[in-house]
Amino acid sequence: MSMVLIKQPGREEIETNEGNFNIQPGDFVVFKDGLDGIRDVRKPVKKHYFFP
Repeated sequence: MSMVLIKQPGREEIETNEGNFNIQPGDFVVFKDGLDGIRDVRKPVKKHYFFP
Protein backbone atom coordinates (compact mmCIF):
# COMPACT_ATOMS: atom_id res chain seq x y z
CA MET A 1 0.00 0.00 0.00
CA SER A 2 1.25 3.49 -0.76
CA MET A 3 -0.22 6.76 0.43
CA VAL A 4 -0.07 10.02 -1.50
CA LEU A 5 -0.75 13.61 -0.42
CA ILE A 6 -1.36 15.97 -3.36
CA LYS A 7 0.28 19.29 -2.43
CA GLN A 8 0.25 21.72 -5.37
CA PRO A 9 -2.40 22.91 -7.76
CA GLY A 10 -3.08 20.25 -10.29
CA ARG A 11 -5.48 17.50 -11.12
CA GLU A 12 -5.42 13.94 -12.31
CA GLU A 13 -8.04 11.37 -13.12
CA ILE A 14 -7.56 7.68 -12.40
CA GLU A 15 -9.58 4.92 -14.04
CA THR A 16 -9.51 1.51 -12.31
CA ASN A 17 -11.59 -1.65 -12.13
CA GLU A 18 -12.96 -0.29 -8.84
CA GLY A 19 -14.15 2.97 -10.38
CA ASN A 20 -12.98 6.35 -11.65
CA PHE A 21 -11.46 8.92 -9.32
CA ASN A 22 -10.60 12.62 -9.62
CA ILE A 23 -7.67 13.69 -7.46
CA GLN A 24 -7.12 17.36 -6.61
CA PRO A 25 -4.87 19.43 -4.31
CA GLY A 26 -5.34 18.59 -0.64
CA ASP A 27 -6.50 15.03 -1.34
CA PHE A 28 -4.96 12.19 0.65
CA VAL A 29 -5.03 9.02 -1.44
CA VAL A 30 -4.30 5.40 -0.50
CA PHE A 31 -3.50 2.97 -3.32
CA LYS A 32 -3.90 -0.74 -2.65
CA ASP A 33 -1.07 -3.10 -3.57
CA GLY A 34 -1.49 -4.37 -7.11
CA LEU A 35 -3.93 -1.64 -8.16
CA ASP A 36 -4.14 -1.53 -11.95
CA GLY A 37 -5.41 1.49 -13.79
CA ILE A 38 -4.84 4.42 -16.10
CA ARG A 39 -3.68 7.83 -14.85
CA ASP A 40 -4.52 10.95 -16.83
CA VAL A 41 -2.64 13.97 -15.47
CA ARG A 42 -4.73 17.02 -16.39
CA LYS A 43 -2.51 19.58 -14.62
CA PRO A 44 0.94 18.83 -13.15
CA VAL A 45 0.84 17.91 -9.46
CA LYS A 46 3.48 17.60 -6.75
CA LYS A 47 3.07 14.45 -4.69
CA HIS A 48 4.52 13.37 -1.37
CA TYR A 49 4.68 9.59 -0.94
CA PHE A 50 4.68 7.43 2.18
CA PHE A 51 5.24 3.67 2.03
CA PRO A 52 4.38 2.03 5.37
